[in-house]
Amino acid sequence: MRTTTKALCTVFCAVLCTFVAACDEPAAREAGDAVTAREGSIDPCDGLTPATLQATIDALEDAVALAEANAEAITNDAYPAATQLAITHLGQARDYMVELQTWLTTTNLEMTSAIAAYNTHCSGREAAHQAAHGYYWAGISAIYNNTTEGKLAARRGRDAHLALAPLAADGMMCYMQAYLGE
Repeated sequence: MRTTTKALCTVFCAVLCTFVAACDEPAAREAGDAVTAREGSIDPCDGLTPATLQATIDALEDAVALAEANAEAITNDAYPAATQLAITHLGQARDYMVELQTWLTTTNLEMTSAIAAYNTHCSGREAAHQAAHGYYWAGISAIYNNTTEGKLAARRGRDAHLALAPLAADGMMCYMQAYLGE
């Protein structure tokens, strides 16, 4: 029993050290700071702002542009599907958020209204899923083709994913608050 416990502690410590080292990256620290600030807020609707939505769209547009630049920079694509899938998934994530923004604008709804919060959750959740696939494939393309653009597309896609997940979560919590109160 003692050997098993010691082995588990060793594995846990190794994982924890890796996680802490990963949090040393500026993007991971910024995402962590955003989550910490959000956790300190009493109102889950505080994270639902047009500026937050625009920031996610901007990050996704950057990631798509970098994935497209990656495709152009590759002279002999070692894994063509990875390059194309990065563009496709990051583009789909961007499209989900642009459609949400357009809908909010045309309906003239505040993001914190119940229906807008619900749609922010749904769009953000789907966009986060697509962004995760997008940065994965951008990373695979970067590995196989060794391009700076591929590395940057993967990093920017990851940044967008890190911003989308809390936005989607805030949407659900705000939606629940509209019906259930605090």
